[in-house]
Amino acid sequence: MLHDYLEIKEYVTNATEWHKENMTEDIVRLISLANTDLYSGPVYLDSEGGSVSYFDDYVECFDFQGACQKIRTWAEDIDDIVMGGSIFEDHNEVEWSETVEGSRGEILKAIVGSELYRYIS
Repeated sequence: MLHDYLEIKEYVTNATEWHKENMTEDIVRLISLANTDLYSGPVYLDSEGGSVSYFDDYVECFDFQGACQKIRTWAEDIDDIVMGGSIFEDHNEVEWSETVEGSRGEILKAIVGSELYRYIS
C-alpha cells in the first residue's frame, strides 16, 4: 500500500519531534558544538566544557570525531518509519505494514542538520 508524500512527511515530522524531545542534554550539546565546529571552525573548551577563545589559558580543542561517534551511537536507536494498518479484502481483515525507506535519514537530517549528517551516517 503506497502512501502519499504529505502523509509520509507528517510521520517524519512527528518522529523528528519525538526524538528531539527525548534527547539527552549531552547529545543536544554535542550536536550544537559539532555544528559550530563545522560552520565556524575549531571550537575550544575550558576545563568545564564551556566554549572559550583559543587565546585563553588551559583550553582544549573540541573532539569533533569523538562527538560524531557519540551522536552516531545515540542515533542507532532511530529506525526507518514503519506504517501499518488493516484493510478488508474479500470480507477478511488483512494486516499490513510498510517500511518507509530513507525516513531514518530524513529524521536525522532534521535533528542534526544536513552537513553534520554526512559525518554521522
